[in-house]
Amino acid sequence: GTPLVVAVRGLGRTLDFAIEEAKETHRPLYVMFIRYQPVITEADGSRKWQEDDDARAIFAHAFKKAAGHPVLPCYTVSDAPAETIVEIAATTGASHLILGAPSRRSLSTLLSGDVVARVLRILPEEIHLLIYA
Repeated sequence: GTPLVVAVRGLGRTLDFAIEEAKETHRPLYVMFIRYQPVITEADGSRKWQEDDDARAIFAHAFKKAAGHPVLPCYTVSDAPAETIVEIAATTGASHLILGAPSRRSLSTLLSGDVVARVLRILPEEIHLLIYA
């Protein structure tokens, strides 16, 4: 099937949910980690996830939990996370984009947050947004 994309900032239930969803629906999963930086240099464009401790931990967990199911690491450095999330979701041909909320109580806070609100405004209609809380 068409791929799923999950954007995460750390290890947690959102990543685990996305992996299980991908396995159950027999779809590849792009695991997206964006290193936010307000100013991007030319050298940032060539950075690799293997050089980023947080990204390495996230991708290692995803590979282990997926147990052979296709998990594709997606790493970038960006000064515009929402735009980057949408661009990657569209470029991969994803049918679903999964974002997480730190807790159920904070879902309304998440929805009013800058990144998620911006994603909602610019996400193409053909990509479904799932917010895991």
